[in-house]
Amino acid sequence: MPTELWTIPSATVNEIDMEAFDSFTRARSGHPEGGTRPGTDEDLRDASVCVEVDGILRPTFYGLTVFGRGPQRYSGTLSLFVQCARYAGLDRAARPISVGEAKGRLEDQIDRAMGWFRSLGRREEYHGILREDIPLMPEWVLREALVNAVVHRDYAERGSKILLEVFSDRIEVSSPGTLPHDITVAQAIGGGAPQPRNEMMANAMVVQGRMRGRGRGWPLMRKEMREFNGTEPELINEVAGRYVRVRFLTPLGKEAGSSR
Repeated sequence: MPTELWTIPSATVNEIDMEAFDSFTRARSGHPEGGTRPGTDEDLRDASVCVEVDGILRPTFYGLTVFGRGPQRYSGTLSLFVQCARYAGLDRAARPISVGEAKGRLEDQIDRAMGWFRSLGRREEYHGILREDIPLMPEWVLREALVNAVVHRDYAERGSKILLEVFSDRIEVSSPGTLPHDITVAQAIGGGAPQPRNEMMANAMVVQGRMRGRGRGWPLMRKEMREFNGTEPELINEVAGRYVRVRFLTPLGKEAGSSR
């Protein structure tokens, strides 16, 4: 059984935000302003938002993370969020400058992580007497990496969080689990044969307009980073440590090279 269909034993159908579910259903049907009846228990079952366990409807991981009112309040879901940290140096031994937690539904995690990132400000460059404020990296590229992280993470890895870490020479997004379906790093960054681990979550992000056409994300991220600072994002599939990490070099990393 896909991890998306695992249930949360202590959660009930009341955890599902029916307004969010109905809005999603309208968007998926192509009638965002209306035209569908309010969702029913049968609709929730048909959409795999809930499944019946011993006669009681229980939210699935998919239902909880996409439509739940408080996805992180159950013992099995406490770590389903993005942990954010900025360090003063090159690794986690350096002093933390800013930390944060991006919780909520998948869309909330992405938005709140991006809000934390924006709070870090921009760097200044001077051209003569003119000052230019430059972001640490293009925002939509980081957003794409975060969307990929929340959609493709291995939800069977209990206790592990998605990490958004900003170091003095690079920015990294780490997601629990390895690349799914024997996909290689070369295939992933080339945009070929996309096979999401969590198909329903991926479809939800597409319907919500948060995920680009399948297979286009990596080629576009690579193009944007080349134009931004002449670097390529790096994808690391750490099988032993069971994580996937995307690394973006910032100016110091570009000039000095990154050995991490």
